[in-house]
Amino acid sequence: MPVAKAPDSSPLVGNWLLTEKMPSSVVSPGVDPGVRLAMTLDVEGNVISAVGEGEDGCDGNITVGFDLPPLNAGAVAAYGSFEIQSSSNVGTGFVKRFSVQGHLPQEAGGAWSGNYSMDIEVDLLSSSGQPKCKVSRSGAFTATYFPLLDGTYEAKVDGLATSGSDTDSRPPAPTSLQVTLKQGGDAASTATPLRVTEAIIPGAAILTGSIRAEGSECFASGEISSGNMVGNHIAAMFLMDDGSQLQLSTTVTDVTEQHLERGVATVHGGKCGGDASAPYIFSFAESDRKS
Repeated sequence: MPVAKAPDSSPLVGNWLLTEKMPSSVVSPGVDPGVRLAMTLDVEGNVISAVGEGEDGCDGNITVGFDLPPLNAGAVAAYGSFEIQSSSNVGTGFVKRFSVQGHLPQEAGGAWSGNYSMDIEVDLLSSSGQPKCKVSRSGAFTATYFPLLDGTYEAKVDGLATSGSDTDSRPPAPTSLQVTLKQGGDAASTATPLRVTEAIIPGAAILTGSIRAEGSECFASGEISSGNMVGNHIAAMFLMDDGSQLQLSTTVTDVTEQHLERGVATVHGGKCGGDASAPYIFSFAESDRKS
C-alpha cells in the first residue's frame, strides 16, 4: 500500500478545476456539457507531473467523458511559466493531443491563469451512423484549487446488478457504504485500477484509505490496495475481508469536496464476487462528507 506523504512545497501541487464546472460521471442524454477539465498536479524539484479528467460534447448530442492522455513531465521556467503536453504515444483514448500552458500561482491554493488545447476523436458509428467525431478545442482559463482529498463519505446503496449467468442468483447488496480517503503518497510506477491507462501516476494523485459496508453478507470492511484521484475522478481498489477485490468509481462534484456523485462498485472473488465475465456490481447514491 502506498505511504501517505506531506504535500510538496510548490504552490502548484494539488487538484485544479480549469473550467467552470467539474467533469461528471452522470450523463444527461442530448445535453452538451461544454468543455469540463480538472487536473491533479505534482512537483518534484522544478519538474511537474500531471493527470487529468475531462468531459465534452461531440456530434451535437453525444457526451464524451475521458482521461487526459499520458502527459510528459513539464519543467517550471525561471519566471514561473510552464507547459504540460501529451506524449507522442497517446494510446487508444478519445483525446489525441492535449497541452496546457500556465504560470505558477503566487501562493498555495492561489488561482493561476493559462491556456489549454486538445483534439478529440470518437468513433460514433454505433450511435449516429457517422464514422468519426473530431473536435478541436482551445481556450483561456483561470484554474481554481481544490485540496488534496482527506475525508470520510457515506452513501446509500441503491442498485444491484446480477452476478454470474443466473439472473436470479443475486448476492445481497450492502445497504450503505462508508469510505475514508486520503490523497497524497509515494509516486506509482504504473497506472492504478479503473480508467487511467498508460500513465505514470503522480504521488499527489495516489489515494490511501478504507471502506466499511453495512448490511452485506459478503464483506464488512476493506483497505485500499491501489487508488488514485485524477482531477476530480476517484478510482480505488479495496481488498475486502472476505478476500474479494472491490473496485470503486465516483467523482467529486465541486471544489468544496462535500459530496461525491453517484458511483459504481464492482466486486471480483470472495463470497459474492462472481467470475471475471460477470462480476457482482452495485451502484450507490450521492455520498455526503461526514468528516
